[in-house]
Amino acid sequence: MKILNENKITWGLLGKYLSGESNNEETILIQRWIESSNKNKILFENIQSDWNKINLAKNMKEVDVDNAWENLKQRILQEEPEVIPMRELRQENKLTIYLYRTLQIAASILIVIGMSFGIYKIFSDSGISDNTIIKSGSDNTSSLILPDGSKVYLNSNTIIKYPERFGKDSRNIYLKGEAYFDVTGNPDKPFVVNTNNALIKVLGTSFNINTKTANNKLEVFVESGNVQLSQKSNNENNILIEPGYIGVLSGNTLIKSKNNDINYLAWKTRYLIFRDTKLGIVAEKIESVYNTSIKFNNKEIADCPLTATFNNASLDSILNVIEGTFNIEIENIIKTNGKVIIVGNGC
Repeated sequence: MKILNENKITWGLLGKYLSGESNNEETILIQRWIESSNKNKILFENIQSDWNKINLAKNMKEVDVDNAWENLKQRILQEEPEVIPMRELRQENKLTIYLYRTLQIAASILIVIGMSFGIYKIFSDSGISDNTIIKSGSDNTSSLILPDGSKVYLNSNTIIKYPERFGKDSRNIYLKGEAYFDVTGNPDKPFVVNTNNALIKVLGTSFNINTKTANNKLEVFVESGNVQLSQKSNNENNILIEPGYIGVLSGNTLIKSKNNDINYLAWKTRYLIFRDTKLGIVAEKIESVYNTSIKFNNKEIADCPLTATFNNASLDSILNVIEGTFNIEIENIIKTNGKVIIVGNGC
């Protein structure tokens, strides 16, 4: 794919960024490019403005992405000739995306960007219109309040999509990633979370949804109230999840089990409790909560037991406690490029 400038920013990469599909490295590259000059900021704001006009739900028509990108490029060149030089775009594999039939723009200007068909399909299937799309950062959590007053806490690398106003009969949103919900009760208007392969339906409760688990499993942990988890392609395949239980959807199989992980919501609370816990298990939890990587140079270290409580502690503070606790056995903790290596000879 041809680039927009010497920083290797492509139209496809911009599409991934705005659709929430860029990885950490790509996100950083885009953000640095935007901040590198006022011209880049103007160009990006121009594209983002068009993006926000796109509706991915009802009343749609198909558009050729290749042609749409070309028209958008030409429009920007005409309106902002001094912003940034753009090279020719070669033909890509053709996808389809959708625009409002009522979109008030000239017929020759198709404002659309290269969002992947996969994300489009999920969004459009959710039946949500007039959407707001929020994406949390790669190394931080965030929170928001939905139009009905429900609170949502987003784990890192999570996308949520919701309407400016909920419908008369239900409150539908879309989620990709992990989020904790504290839903405002309304027995006349069910709260429904759409994911790639599941529907989670509640009336008023607090629960956690994780679509980022291994093997593409979906997990729902209920803290209060009751939650119905159903397979999206077969609503009759469902289970009712009570407080303290986790429901898992794997393929076509739904199972429910008691949650025995006291730190299950630590990504949200930043409260970690370890009681004679093997350091290998401690490392796994720290990895998921702080979005880092921890390795041991000696597998025997992973069996060392740790008893400690951390309340909203920084990663450095936790590592210092571990190093101090095992100051004889652990020679050093090396941190580089977001990775942690614990070096030692065991307990």
